[in-house]
Amino acid sequence: MTPSPFSTYEDAHVDEFTNWVSRKEPELRVHATASDRACDLVEPVVAELRASGIFRLAQPRSAGGWEADPIAQICAIEALSTVDAALGWATCIGTDTGYYAARLGDPTPLTDNVDAVTSGFTTPAGRGDRACGGYVLDGIWPLATLITHADVVVAGFKVDGEGDERVAVLDPDQIVVANDWTALGMRGTGSHSYEIHEMFVPDRSIFDFTAPPSLHERLYSHPRLYRLNLAGVPIGLTRASLRDARRAAPLIGSTHRREVDDLIAGFACDQHDAEMHLFDSVATLWAELALSEEPSETTAAALTDGFARTFRTCVQLHRALLDVAPFVVGPHAAPFTRRIADALTMSHHAIVRRTAAAACGGPAETVL
Repeated sequence: MTPSPFSTYEDAHVDEFTNWVSRKEPELRVHATASDRACDLVEPVVAELRASGIFRLAQPRSAGGWEADPIAQICAIEALSTVDAALGWATCIGTDTGYYAARLGDPTPLTDNVDAVTSGFTTPAGRGDRACGGYVLDGIWPLATLITHADVVVAGFKVDGEGDERVAVLDPDQIVVANDWTALGMRGTGSHSYEIHEMFVPDRSIFDFTAPPSLHERLYSHPRLYRLNLAGVPIGLTRASLRDARRAAPLIGSTHRREVDDLIAGFACDQHDAEMHLFDSVATLWAELALSEEPSETTAAALTDGFARTFRTCVQLHRALLDVAPFVVGPHAAPFTRRIADALTMSHHAIVRRTAAAACGGPAETVL
């Protein structure tokens, strides 16, 4: 598995993991087909992922985790997404446990199980009414990737239905999963909704993204760093489709050959620029955090632009593939049909749409 040429990092765990993905690729592809049919990651692939150690990606080293830097994390998710975008996306969400642990007053409930899988929806979709020693939660939370396999569930809420926002950390037996996920693509993510009914959650299991972290390592110094590794999904998906388009090009008839060659050359340049911009901005952010500095507005804007470019390039490539007949029907279509559906579905995710709008001069919302 060859990572992006711009992804400079030193992490033996991530190197070992990307090699593991290469060895397991045929098996992971079989699981991807089964997951797509099931609208959820199938249990055998989740068991394989747990055994690989990938859910330690953002857990602190002090607890036995990898505490991988953001570039290494992006590369780990990219490796999986080159095999299957839904697998990469679901794993990305599932590895957030360490980030949430860092926001709790006592992180040990989440770091004691270093292989814990996290799911949930941190945007305040529910209501939390103040009660003695905690909050009473009620509501429905959508799009909870990997929820049927979660060891930890997070749920964002508004306090008393008003302005203050908090996130609750729950056990999976405290929620009801709706099993309602269906979509054009990204089906294997299993992004079902879940419900909570008048559930008391103590203050020790509540956190606020704006509060100082209880873990003081650099990885936990900014509350939104957990979003960055999601960029590995479009990078991996784009790289896989460009690779397979190059392989198929010599076999495509003359009617489409020039069109295919031009498409590959154009999007290879776009992918090169997007990756360079993203990894440069992530490296700058990481350097600023090393100095205990808040990310500058320039860095935040560049990071948002790089993040948006990776998704935009991915979506535009797959829309272009949709217009080339040999990539949609016939003997060369097999690698592309699910990827086209995955890219188009992924483009509707809220963080993708909001950062794309900000990068194009829309409402000022950065990936941080």
